[in-house]
Amino acid sequence: MDESLYNETSTGNANDTNQVSEFTIDEFVSVTYTEYKSHLNYSLEPTYSKLGMDFIHKFTRTLFESYYAPDEDAPEGYVIAIDNTTAFAVGPKVWANVWQALIARKTVVLVWVLFLLTVIIVVPFIAVCYFCFCCFRCRSICPPCQSRSTATKRILLSLLLIPLILGILFGLVVAFLNDRLINNALRDSSETIMRNSKDNCALLEDICNNVRHLLVNNFGELETVVTSQLFAIADMALKDLTTEAGLFLIEVLEDIFDNMPQALELMKQVKEMQAYLVFVGSQYRDSLRGAKRDLLYVLTVWCDFLPCNQVITKNNLLFMDTSSCLHFDKLPNTSAFIEDIENIIYKDYFKLPKTWMRRLLEEKEKFKHALDPMIPPMLRRISIMADTLKAESYEICNVTYGAISDIYLNKMHSTKSFEEFYDNYGRSRWYASVTLLLIMLLLDFVYGKITLDRAVC
Repeated sequence: MDESLYNETSTGNANDTNQVSEFTIDEFVSVTYTEYKSHLNYSLEPTYSKLGMDFIHKFTRTLFESYYAPDEDAPEGYVIAIDNTTAFAVGPKVWANVWQALIARKTVVLVWVLFLLTVIIVVPFIAVCYFCFCCFRCRSICPPCQSRSTATKRILLSLLLIPLILGILFGLVVAFLNDRLINNALRDSSETIMRNSKDNCALLEDICNNVRHLLVNNFGELETVVTSQLFAIADMALKDLTTEAGLFLIEVLEDIFDNMPQALELMKQVKEMQAYLVFVGSQYRDSLRGAKRDLLYVLTVWCDFLPCNQVITKNNLLFMDTSSCLHFDKLPNTSAFIEDIENIIYKDYFKLPKTWMRRLLEEKEKFKHALDPMIPPMLRRISIMADTLKAESYEICNVTYGAISDIYLNKMHSTKSFEEFYDNYGRSRWYASVTLLLIMLLLDFVYGKITLDRAVC
C-alpha cells in the first residue's frame, strides 16, 4: 500500500517536472523573420517580324554552314574587346576599310562575289548599249520586209524577258526587305542591349535590397528578441532552478496551506455528517436484522415446506444484513484530520511555504544583481555587430552599384558601336544606291536621246 502511494507520488512529481521543463524551454521565444518580397519585373521580349524572309535566310544559312567552319575565329583587327572586358567594338581594320585578311580566308567567296559584281554591273550596260545602238542599222533594213521575223523575235524575246523581269522584281523585293531587316536588326540590337542591361541592373538592385533586408532588418529582429531574452534571463534562471530542485512544489504547498481554513470548515461538516450517517446506518442495519429474523422464523417454523425453504436461498435472505455499506468500521477518523489541520493553522505551519517563496524571490534578486552587469556589454557587442552588418550591407550595395555602372558603360559602348556601324555603312549603302540609280537614269536619257535623234525605226 505504502509502496504504491510512493510510486504514484514519484510519477506525479516527474510529470510535473517535465511540464515545468517544457514551460521553461518555451520561454525562449523563436525569432520570426520577415520574408523579403521581391517586386522585380523583367521587360518583355518583343516579337520581331522577319518580313517573310525566313525561308531565304534558312537556305542561305545552309549554304554558308556547309562551307564555313562554325568554330572558326575572325581575323584580328575587325572586332576588338574594350579594355579587356566583355564589351566589343568595331576594330581599326574596319575603319580603315581593309578587308583583305577577311576575304583571303575564303577565296571561293571572293571569286563568287566578283562574278556577281561583274554580272550585276556589266550585263545592264551591255543590254542598254545593245538595244540603243541597234537602232542605227534600222536605215538599211526594210521594215515591211522584216515585219514577220521582227514580230516573231519580239514575241520570243518578250517570253524570255518575262521571267527575267520577274526575277529582277523578286530580287528587288528581296533586296529591299533584307535592307529593311538589316536596319531593324541594328536598331533592335541596340534596344536588346539596353533592355538586357536594364534587366541586369534591376536584378542587381533587387539583390542589394535583399542583402540589406537580410543583414539589417532580419538582424534587427534577432537583436530585439535577444535583448528581451537578456532582460528576462533572471526569471528563466529562477524557473530552471525551481524545476531542477523541485521547488515548484512550494507554490503548490502554499496554495494547499492557504486553503486550510476552508478545509477545516469542510472537515467539521464531514465529521457531523459522518456521525449522522453512522447513527442512521446503524438503525437501518438493526431494522434489517429484525426483519430477517422474522422472515426466517415464518419460512422455517410456520411454513416448513420446500417452497418456503427455496425462498430463503433464492433471495439470499441469510446475508441481507452483511453488506459492506452497512458497516462503518472502516470509515476514516475525521477527528485526526481536524486535529492535523488545526495544528497547521494555529501553530503557523502555513507560514513556511511563504517563507520559502520569499527566500526564492531573494535568490531571484541575487540572480538579477549578478546578471545585470553582464547585460550592457552583451548589448553593446550586439549593437556593434549590427553596425558592422549594416556597413557590410552598404559595402555590398556599393559593389553592386559599381557593377550597375559598369553595365551602363558597357551598354553605352555597345550601342554606340552599333550606331557607328549603322551611321557609316547605312549611309554609304544609301549613297551607293542613289548613285547607281542616277547613273542608270543618265544612261537611259543619253542613249534614248541619241536614238530619237539619229535613228527612226
